[in-house]
Amino acid sequence: MTFAAHGLFYRAGRLIGERIAKTIGTELEDLKAYLIEEGWVLDIDFEGDTVIVKGSIEIDESDMPTCHILRGLLSKFFEEKIGRDVYSHERNCQSKKDEYCVFSLDSGVIE
Repeated sequence: MTFAAHGLFYRAGRLIGERIAKTIGTELEDLKAYLIEEGWVLDIDFEGDTVIVKGSIEIDESDMPTCHILRGLLSKFFEEKIGRDVYSHERNCQSKKDEYCVFSLDSGVIE
């Protein structure tokens, strides 16, 4: 997959994240329930500025992170929650044989 495709998937995820936030609100427990119910993830935990995901729908054997839609979804959802731009980076990915997908969220990068 090309880097251009990564960007397209990320932008699609942002649109999905915005729609989810407007539909269910911005409570993390509601997001967790929604993502599990809809089959996006098997499990997800929020620990401060870190999001830990098990079983993302985007997992596919690769040597680089593959969860671009979920990364965009999380960025936009948290932007809606805190009212500031949020950058999301996937540090670990099950596609690379990591135990979990781990996303770092940062609003300070943009400022």
